[in-house]
Amino acid sequence: MSDSRREVSRHFEDFVSQASAVLARVRDPFINRLYFAHAVTLMEKYLSDVLLSEIRANPAALKRLANMPKFRDQCLPIPQALNTSITDYIVRGMQNEVWHRLNDVQATYSATLGVDFQISKLLRDAVNKRHHITHRNGTDLQGDAVEVTDDEVLGLYSELTRFLKDIDSKYVRVRGK
Repeated sequence: MSDSRREVSRHFEDFVSQASAVLARVRDPFINRLYFAHAVTLMEKYLSDVLLSEIRANPAALKRLANMPKFRDQCLPIPQALNTSITDYIVRGMQNEVWHRLNDVQATYSATLGVDFQISKLLRDAVNKRHHITHRNGTDLQGDAVEVTDDEVLGLYSELTRFLKDIDSKYVRVRGK
């Protein structure tokens, strides 16, 4: 496991531990929404960090990513091609990726890293709920407040831990080949 991925995993586990401790003492719907939304952000950071570190370190993975539709048909002006590292160009493109679009991330991970994963209904629903929290100020399309219970926050952390550990173990297996 690379140091950057180990660091992300450690931060995620620390956050879960701290959030659980706070939730045991504070019962506040606003705080719950913040923890809920932040959990999805942590997942996005993990997914991004793993892929970006791999394409920076592994030319074969970079080539597989470059052959995906997002990059395959791009044309660069000659001066840009001569003055820009292709690796940097692709990394910048992936830094602008929306990492909670899990179907897109799943396709990229499969093609680039050889890692497939399942996206649970709980995780899909959490990403949607987080969208309401962050982009609609905590209300849904009908204008109703989005409530997040303590159990929902803890359940999301549990699901994200399972999800990321699954990806991590598959990634380690593929890298070991």
